[in-house]
Amino acid sequence: MSKNSLLDRVLSVVSDQEYFVVRTAEQQRLVAGFRYKCYLREDAISPNSNQILDDEYDQMPGVLTVGITQGGSLVASIRLHLLTATRPCSPTVSIFRDAVTPILGHGTTALDCTRFVVAEHLRSLDRVLAVLSVPFAAAHWLDVDFSLAPVKRSHMAFYSKYLAFERVCEPRVYPPLVKQLGLMIADYRRHRARVLSTYPFFGAESMALARLRADVVGLHPVG
Repeated sequence: MSKNSLLDRVLSVVSDQEYFVVRTAEQQRLVAGFRYKCYLREDAISPNSNQILDDEYDQMPGVLTVGITQGGSLVASIRLHLLTATRPCSPTVSIFRDAVTPILGHGTTALDCTRFVVAEHLRSLDRVLAVLSVPFAAAHWLDVDFSLAPVKRSHMAFYSKYLAFERVCEPRVYPPLVKQLGLMIADYRRHRARVLSTYPFFGAESMALARLRADVVGLHPVG
C-alpha cells in the first residue's frame, strides 16, 4: 500500500488527535460556540446573539459530547446518544419517531450521532473519516444493533459508501437547522465486518481514542 494511501492518511490524522468528554460548563460553552461557528459558515442555522448552538439534549442521560483537538486547538466535535426502548431521547428520534420507534423494541439499541462538526479549514476527507472513527468505535464498545445519522441529501452517498448507511426517510425540517436532514440507518452488527474489511482505519484505536471507552460504556443505563 502506498505511503499516500487513504488508510495511511486517516491513520496519521487519528494518531495526531486528542479527545475529551464535555463535562464542565466551560467545555460546553467552548463546544457550543464551535458548533455555532461551523453551522453558521455553512448557512445551516440563523445567527443568534449568544453565538452558541446547544439544546436540552446536551444535558440528558445517555448522551455524551466528544471534543477533538489537535495541537491544543478544537478541530471537531460529535455528540453520541445511546437509544433504547425506555430511553429514546435524541433530536433525530423527535423528528423521525415513526421510523426509529419500531427498531427500538425487544432489547434493541441504537447509537444516534448528532452535532457533527469539523473546522472549515480542516474539512478534508481524511479528517472527516478520522472523526467518524469515534462513533464507529463507540458503536462497538456499546454493542449496539443500529447506528443512526441525520444527514443532508448531498451527504447521503458518502455515508452509504463508507459506513453502509441506508436512507430510511427523506429530508425533513430539523430545528434549529434551516436545512432539512434525512434519516439514514446502518445495521451495525450486520455490516461492521464488511466496513472494516474495506476501510480498516475505522477499527484503529489510538491510545487517545481508547481512553474514551469507559465514558462511552457508561452511557448504558444502570440496572
